[in-house]
Parts: sequence; C-alpha cells; structure tokens
Amino acid sequence: MSNHPVGVLVTRPVNQNENLCRAITALGCRPLPLPTLAITPLPPADLEDFAGLLARRPVPDWLIFISANAVEQSWPFIGAEPELIAGCRFAAIGAATAAALTAAGVSVSAQPLHQYDSEGLLALPEFTAPLSAHILIIRGRGGREHLATALRQRGARVDYGECYRRELPTDGTSQLAQWLDEKAVDLITVTSRAALHNLFELATPSHQEALKRLPYLLMSPAIRKTAQELGITGELLIASQPSDAGLCSSIETFIR
Repeated sequence: MSNHPVGVLVTRPVNQNENLCRAITALGCRPLPLPTLAITPLPPADLEDFAGLLARRPVPDWLIFISANAVEQSWPFIGAEPELIAGCRFAAIGAATAAALTAAGVSVSAQPLHQYDSEGLLALPEFTAPLSAHILIIRGRGGREHLATALRQRGARVDYGECYRRELPTDGTSQLAQWLDEKAVDLITVTSRAALHNLFELATPSHQEALKRLPYLLMSPAIRKTAQELGITGELLIASQPSDAGLCSSIETFIR
C-alpha cells in the first residue's frame, strides 16, 4: 500500500452510500464516493400503468423484489393495495431488500441466505420446479432476464412490475479523472453489474485503461463475469458476505 490512506471508491447511489463510507472511514481508509447509478421514478404515465398492474385480480402468488430500491420506489403504490399485501407472499433477493420489506411492515417468506442474486433466489426450495405460481417481479426498467426466464422454464407465470429507472449520473467524470490521475484509488467497491458498467461509462478511454488495472471488491461472485467482460485485469475480490459488514471485513483483509 502507498503512504496515503487507502482510497476506496464507493459506487453506490448517493442515498445508499453513507453507511459504507462511514464504515470505511472507521477502518482508517479514505472513502471516495462516486455514485455511478442514479435512481429516478418512471414518467407519470408509466407509473399509472404500474399502479394498474398492481390492481389486477386475482393477486399474484409471489412478489419478488430485486433490490431495496424496488421496495422504496414501489411501496407508495403497493401500500395502497391492502388486498395485494394480504394475498401475496414476499421474496427478497438479499438482506438489504428483506430489511426494506420488513420496515414496510410485511413478512419476508423467501430470501437467499448466502448468494444475494438471481441464482441464489432460484436455489431456494420455494422456486424449484415444477411451479404453477403467478409471480410478479418488482424491479427497475431493464436488467437481467435470467430470473424470469428460469422461473418460466420451471412452470411459473411471470410478469414484471417496473417502477423506476437506473440512469447514468450526469456528473462524476471529472472527479473520477482527478482521483485516477492523483492515484488516489487503491480499491473499488461494486455492488451491482449496472454500477460497474456505468463506472466505465463515466471514464474517458485513457482512464478506462487505468480502471482495468485496479483491484475490485465485488458484492457477489455473479458480478465477476461482468468485470471479466469489461477486460479488468486487476485482482477481483469477493466480499466475505454480501453486506456492508462483509465489504468492510474484506477491506480490512485487503489493507493488512
């Protein structure tokens, strides 16, 4: 490690990075917050369609939430449908998502205990074949199709409820360039594929090459494939647990 405090780039959205940045500071490192995802609501007409989808009857057997953002952005609409809340079972793709659902006042019937991604959810007994359930996946616009495809192959009827957008932030390029030119970045934390793609979108071509050589701490093994596809040659570390505590534990190991 260099003489300056270890610089840890944090790519989470602006409203989700504060706790991790505080924990990084407590480790004696320097957090470098650079949100590479902006979470924004869909246009009003699209949100009306989303509300209409939630009002359909009979209600689905399952609501699957793919992120805490999905809970936060959808709950003004789901919370207005007591029959939906009473009639569905709720599944969360990870601990933060489950915590958001619990805070909203519902019980979580299914969540992965270790691998917080589509593959972890699909490994749960609740979602093994054969399935005859109607499942509504609550998510942002776009994203992976793997979860829905696998559930359909197992016999489920699957629909999407999309209620927000994940966008590239309008700023960040100059700050990223400055930190890379100053060699202030020693480690990059990434908690989603979209955040990793957008990090490279924010970088100029020359700075993309610098990014490829740096070490990364990834929230889950599933992000590793995306990192490899982007040509990253630096070390690819996986968090000891898919949580802030797991990220911090791995950062401690990295700086020793």
